[in-house]
Amino acid sequence: MDEVQHDIFLKKVELHHEEMKTIKEKQLEILKPYLYSLRNSQETGEQAVAIQKMKELEGRKLTSTYNHLNVLKSILKEEQLPLFDSFLKHRLEAMSKIDRNRRPHNKK
Repeated sequence: MDEVQHDIFLKKVELHHEEMKTIKEKQLEILKPYLYSLRNSQETGEQAVAIQKMKELEGRKLTSTYNHLNVLKSILKEEQLPLFDSFLKHRLEAMSKIDRNRRPHNKK
C-alpha cells in the first residue's frame, strides 16, 4: 500500500474497532440483567426480548465486519487485489484464535 492507502486503512480500522466496541458495550448492557434474572429463577418475556436484541447486535457486528472488509478491499489498486485473499485468510485465522481463547481449556 502506498501512504495514502495506508492512512485510509488505519482510519477505517479505527472506526471499525470503535463500532465493534460500542456494539459489545450494548451487548454487555443486555447480558448483565439477563444473567442476573437467574436470581428469580423465572423465565420472563424480558428474557426473550434480551435474546432478540443480542441476535440483532450480532447481526450488526457481522454486517459491519463485512462492510468494513469490503471498504478495505475498495481502497486497493487493481494489482493489489490478489493480495486481498491472503489478507482475508489472515484476518479469519486471527478471529478464530480469539474465539478459541474464549473457550474453556480441556483438562488433561
